[in-house]
Amino acid sequence: MAEEREINLSEKFPDMTPLRGAPSLGTINGIGVTLTGRRDFDAETGTYVKTRSLCFLFIPLVPMDAYRVADARGGGWYFIGKVPLSGFCKIWNLCILGLILACIGAGYINSYYASPEYVNGQRLTEARNLSGNGKTEEALGRYEAVAASGTSHASTAKAEALELFQERVGQCDAAEAKRLFAFLAARRNAPAHLVPDPTAAEAAAAAVARYKEQDPLAAFEIHRLARVFTPNPPDPDPDYEPLLEAARAAHPENNELAIEAAANFEKLGQLDKAKATLEPLAGKLGATEGARILGQLYAREEQHEKAFALLEPYAQQHLSALHAADDAYEKALKASNDRAIDELNRKLTTDPWVRQYQKQDKAGQEKMVSEYVLERMKVDSALHAVQEKLAQAASTVPVALDLGIVRLYRGREIKDPEAKKKELEAAEKVFLSIRNVAGESDAYRMYYGQVLYWLGKHEEGKAAFDELLASKNRNHETLLGVGNTLREIGAHSEANVLFEEAYNQATKVEEKQQAAAMRRLSANDMDDHILWLGRCDTSKPHVQASLEAAKGKKMLSDGDRAGAIPHLKASIAAWEKLPRSDGSLNEIALAQSSLFYASGDPEAFRQGAKLLREAVGLNPSDSILVLNAASSLLEASVLDEVSGKLNFTHGGISIDLDLLDYFAGEQKDEQALRARMQARTDFKDAKSLYRKAILLAPRNAGGYGTLREIYAWEDDLDALKELKTALKGIELVGEDQKAKTLAFYAGSNDPAIIGDWDKALATGRTQLASVPKDKEAMTWVVTAGTYIQTCLAAHAIGNPIELEPLFRMAQQAYAMAPSNGTSSILSTMHLYRAFERLAAANPAFKEGQERNSRVMSRTQYFALALEQIPALRDPARQDPDVKAALDLMREQDRKFPKHPSAWKWAVCKYLDPEEAEVIAKDLHADPISPIAQDVREMIYPMSGNHALYGLWLRRVLGQEGEGLALYEACRKRGVPLPEKP
Repeated sequence: MAEEREINLSEKFPDMTPLRGAPSLGTINGIGVTLTGRRDFDAETGTYVKTRSLCFLFIPLVPMDAYRVADARGGGWYFIGKVPLSGFCKIWNLCILGLILACIGAGYINSYYASPEYVNGQRLTEARNLSGNGKTEEALGRYEAVAASGTSHASTAKAEALELFQERVGQCDAAEAKRLFAFLAARRNAPAHLVPDPTAAEAAAAAVARYKEQDPLAAFEIHRLARVFTPNPPDPDPDYEPLLEAARAAHPENNELAIEAAANFEKLGQLDKAKATLEPLAGKLGATEGARILGQLYAREEQHEKAFALLEPYAQQHLSALHAADDAYEKALKASNDRAIDELNRKLTTDPWVRQYQKQDKAGQEKMVSEYVLERMKVDSALHAVQEKLAQAASTVPVALDLGIVRLYRGREIKDPEAKKKELEAAEKVFLSIRNVAGESDAYRMYYGQVLYWLGKHEEGKAAFDELLASKNRNHETLLGVGNTLREIGAHSEANVLFEEAYNQATKVEEKQQAAAMRRLSANDMDDHILWLGRCDTSKPHVQASLEAAKGKKMLSDGDRAGAIPHLKASIAAWEKLPRSDGSLNEIALAQSSLFYASGDPEAFRQGAKLLREAVGLNPSDSILVLNAASSLLEASVLDEVSGKLNFTHGGISIDLDLLDYFAGEQKDEQALRARMQARTDFKDAKSLYRKAILLAPRNAGGYGTLREIYAWEDDLDALKELKTALKGIELVGEDQKAKTLAFYAGSNDPAIIGDWDKALATGRTQLASVPKDKEAMTWVVTAGTYIQTCLAAHAIGNPIELEPLFRMAQQAYAMAPSNGTSSILSTMHLYRAFERLAAANPAFKEGQERNSRVMSRTQYFALALEQIPALRDPARQDPDVKAALDLMREQDRKFPKHPSAWKWAVCKYLDPEEAEVIAKDLHADPISPIAQDVREMIYPMSGNHALYGLWLRRVLGQEGEGLALYEACRKRGVPLPEKP
């Protein structure tokens, strides 16, 4: 065997250095240090060189060092020694180093050019270039971005932007000036406010003065934009309308300007001007504000087809926006709630809130969470933004309400059953689209029941309410909710039953107070109102304000006008300190109305009417507000008609349509007076609101009664027919009202009633004595007439009166101011004097007069007695007062030939047959009387007077069978009418 030679590795591999241990190796997921390559193999030693490199995803990137190795048995290597890197590796590393340095340099350069300082410096340069090229708005946009950057260039940008604006706004044409102000107005709330408000406002005023002659449209638009920069701009703006009218004159084809003008007229209450402006454009208004304004005006005037054509497209478009805003609000509400809950969940156990929470029981913890969430929602800007959009979109609600009511009217007027059904269903759909309800929620079910009443489906509406109450086990909240809805539709009796049930079953003080607050809103009289008001939380400011008003109204009803004034004023002052809402406006208005009757100041009444207008605008679907506003506006129109003719400071004068009878001496006077009234905006609005009220409150007799009075006074046959149709199937008298009426007929509450009449008589005497007859003749005449009527009403239930002084008073009033009103009073007084003599001579007449004094007036019974007691006829014919009364009635019929009376026919039938024939002929020719009587009987089914009058009227018209049937129906309700009329 050959001898093995020992190899000297240091001599064989002189560039190799020895190792103390193997170098570290290892990778994780292909990232780390590994050996790669194979070079310089030595056959004698069996060794070769491997390079240790940094690798990424198993790819060697950076050579670190090199080692001579030998393969080990079973895998791996024996490290012999460290050797220098190859030339290629050294060059590779230099390349990598260069690349790294290049990246670092590029990053530095890039960071410099991307830095806010550099970028905004470039923007500043761009702004200057744009400014130099006359592109002012673009330049201001760049300046704005720089000014908001917070860099060292910001102050320079603000200064240069202001300088540019001031330079250009004084030199540019009107079009550019308008763009500049629009730019500023749109960005007024931007982080960087380039031009201070005073500077912008001053520049706008100068621009308006400069352009108003050469370009009125631009001047108007700049003036409108300038209000954005003006602190506390005047309202109304004295310059707005002249500039607008100049722009319209220069651009008569511009429909947007016409709509703008109409909106301004609407705001100022100049509705006739708004209508005149828009009517020529009716077919071009689309879904604009002009369509809304004109459509609502047509709706108020009951031009239903015209109103529908304008309101339907407007409502459809804007209801979509309302629903979108409502959906967005629901989502934002949930998101805000979730954020607040998330904040609570992230609180540490050391947080004071958490410590306090841990000390509470379950109810206390729920309260703490609820309060925390509500507080967070109050400061949630995202939620507030969505709320604002919803509030803006909600302006569609009154328009949709008007559209729904218009569709109801259209439906009622359609003859074809199928078409009628479709229109009423469409109306129902509109009504349901304006409430924030979802699915079968309680709110939905409540509102749907109300809509069913509006649609005339009273039984279905009642069933819906009964079902809702049963499903909630008649709990406190549902009792109050259904009760309030019934109150709104005019079903006060049913509402009070539910309010009292809620009050009696409540176990918590707060719940009892809440029920009492609802119950007092539908009080039967002032004493009832004060009783329930006292059960409310009297520590609350609004309850205190209501108590002051109640005290004032009570004192006023008791005749203490002077004592009422401070309480009413205190109530008004207290309400004015509370947040302005439809409810507070209503309360102030009612107190103002009472203040008028206490002080005699017409301005108090007018202010109340104005506030009720505003209240209805805030909540147009509230039937109580609508009825209050309708009543107030009707009375305001009467007040304006008699303004300057009467002095109200003495009291004793009620403002109603009957007051106008004192100012009509004959038919032509009445016609002229009626024409003036019909031209009054307040009168037209009152009618419109009453019509809306009977839809919103179909169970409230007051709205129907006043409309009947108005339509009969206007001789409006079509309106009376429509009213009769609307009343079909409606039961207006609730069980409690029926019971009260029957109690009155039975004399059950006479002591209290007689006491009230005693107070009224004492007040009337004081008021009459305060009027100087020689200086204020007309005021005395009206006050005397009111006092006489009060005396006769009190006498009907047993209050004694002195006929002779009243008779002389009636004579004097008629002599001083002959009129429809004074003639009626004097003829009545003649009959009352005759009744005394006739009763003394005829026991049967006396006994019947006393027996029927509650169920019918003495004059009504006189006509009935002439039929039933033949022995009364001759003495009546011979009685001088009866003769005088008949003469006055004949004279009145000659002066007012359009007012035939079935009662006069019943009297003259036995005392003056020839006159009875004339009256009968007039009644046959009169289309108003039969329909007006039908409506009256439907509204007042418990009235003995109306039942008897209806019988006489139908006898004249040859319809005695129908008259007797209605008379008997009244008796079956419990009204104590004579068996054989």
